[in-house]
Amino acid sequence: MQYPRISIVTQCFNREKYIAETIESVLSQGYPNLEYIVIDDNSSDKSWEIIQRYKDKLTNIERLPGMRSSPIEAYNYGLSKTTGEIMATLNDKNKYMPKSLFA
Repeated sequence: MQYPRISIVTQCFNREKYIAETIESVLSQGYPNLEYIVIDDNSSDKSWEIIQRYKDKLTNIERLPGMRSSPIEAYNYGLSKTTGEIMATLNDKNKYMPKSLFA
């Protein structure tokens, strides 16, 4: 079976308490054609350090310098890097339930 490429972007800003669980919920899906991009929106807590622990399992991680008035800019930046047929965003304190990407 051929699976369409799914691109997911997570924007993170000061969510060190949640970001690992969010990332793990995506990576644990077991979806064979996944592109996962995490954008750190210049967090001042330990979020960036936590994200870097997953860099070998993620398609792309980046930290954007400066301040923005909205997370939309970071999401749009991340989405501009995607190549998937299906695109989604996942907030930095949310998670997918098991096998969600297969539904």
